[in-house]
Amino acid sequence: MAVKKQNVKEATPKLKCNMCEKEYSVITGNYYNHKNKFVSSERFPLCKGCIDKYIGDKESAGHKERVIEILKELNQPFLPDLWENSKCNFNKSTSNYIRNIGLPQYKEMTFSDSVIERKSVSNDEEYEEGYSEKWRGTYPAEDIEFLNNYLSGLMKDFKIINTSHMDYARKICKASLHMDKCFDEMSSAVSGADKRYESAKKIFDDLSKSANFAESSRNKDLSVGSLSKIVDQVENGTYVYKHVPEDQDLYDRLLINKIHVEKSL
Repeated sequence: MAVKKQNVKEATPKLKCNMCEKEYSVITGNYYNHKNKFVSSERFPLCKGCIDKYIGDKESAGHKERVIEILKELNQPFLPDLWENSKCNFNKSTSNYIRNIGLPQYKEMTFSDSVIERKSVSNDEEYEEGYSEKWRGTYPAEDIEFLNNYLSGLMKDFKIINTSHMDYARKICKASLHMDKCFDEMSSAVSGADKRYESAKKIFDDLSKSANFAESSRNKDLSVGSLSKIVDQVENGTYVYKHVPEDQDLYDRLLINKIHVEKSL
């Protein structure tokens, strides 16, 4: 008797989303293609639902900046003309940006080929307005200035000795900027600003604690600034030398006393 062959359908491999932690089939309907050499999976391990939710509606504030952040992670280029031609739709229409960027003429392009709008302020220094590689986000000129100055202050106050510590320092700078803005909103009696400020403050405090950026860990090295302060205090008679006692035997103490007596004669 002939045995009938059964068609065994191979199971479609699945990929777990790093954000929602749900598993979806590894198909373009669930995940985006990418060119990120640091990601081993064929598709980028953030599902389209989570990415689209993060990007938000194209009318929302900061939409384009969030699109640029995602494109950086996917290592795909941001091209303003193509973005406009796609009617600023990342993945919400028939002719959207993510589909258009997959056309043959863009196949070899990566995020390094992006055209990021930049703007300088009218003073002695120039700051970027648009996506900042250093700060991994898009900020107006005054925010870039704040972040740069805050980081410079941290580097003077603390010993930042490795990449991980520097990463914490940058996050603390951004947390401080966010907390500052929340405080301004709270001062202006904006609805819900008090809760946003408390949340921002907690993030700032937690980051500072993790990085050990506390008053007790400030750089204690004697600098030109601290030396000049001591000189000023000595000159105006307000400097008080802190004596640190040492273990001395009877002979040492007698010898020191003899020296003091001789000096006073």
